[in-house]
Amino acid sequence: MKLTLTVCDVCQDQDKPANSYEIRRLDDGATANPDLCDEHAAPLEALFATDVPKPKPQKATTSKTKATRPKTAAVRRRDIQVKTMEDIEREKAERA
Repeated sequence: MKLTLTVCDVCQDQDKPANSYEIRRLDDGATANPDLCDEHAAPLEALFATDVPKPKPQKATTSKTKATRPKTAAVRRRDIQVKTMEDIEREKAERA
């Protein structure tokens, strides 16, 4: 039989139930996984209890409401020279 007991990382009180948390710092991605009792987790739980307004979901735009730009023909460059491998090798040999 195996028994696992999770205790608060701060007070180590075995009589208080403890919850596990995962905290991640955004700037460098470092994480911490403390186990805290209700007393020591109060500052974290207070963050979840605040009434922060959630962003309203944006409605998807349809093609009818979206303004479309007229398409322009692709500009073709005429100064590009197409060479075969034989031409390139011949030029390399002439330079050497």
